[in-house]
Amino acid sequence: MPGRLPEGFGAVTRARGASPRAATARRGRAGVALALLLAPQLAGCFHYAPVTATGRLPGAEVAVGITDRGREAMTPMVGAEVARINGRVVQSTDTALVLAVASVDHLRGLPTRWAGESIAVKRDFISTVGERRLSRGRTAVVLGIVAVAVAVASRIAIEGFGTGGGDDRPPGGEPPVQ
Repeated sequence: MPGRLPEGFGAVTRARGASPRAATARRGRAGVALALLLAPQLAGCFHYAPVTATGRLPGAEVAVGITDRGREAMTPMVGAEVARINGRVVQSTDTALVLAVASVDHLRGLPTRWAGESIAVKRDFISTVGERRLSRGRTAVVLGIVAVAVAVASRIAIEGFGTGGGDDRPPGGEPPVQ
């Protein structure tokens, strides 16, 4: 037939003998599976809440802001222009926070990943300390969006996209007798 693409060149192809409804159901199931796989990653909406550096910190996941003086002094240990050090508090003393470092954010450039190496950050070099906490509001919004997406994908998987509209006539036939 002129103007028709050979099989396999269309935007959507399906196996021989498979119905459009079966193809739609497979796409719907794939969407549900994708949503379920992404849900844990999307649901973890965190923020950093300011805390005092003398509070109950050992074991806490924190982001430690570094002062200008600290940037200069810590360059040999963490690199130039460090803005923030992210990690878990190993120990908190009167003079320093000892961190198992997960990453270092720089003023210019990408963050540097670390493998949990310990670094002592003098309190004089700390501008802010924020503890990583789950944001209930953001998490609720994301979970709501995921729930709606799963419901829509499930409905499409079960019912398909519809019959294509039109009347109830079979192709080339008369309307059904009622």
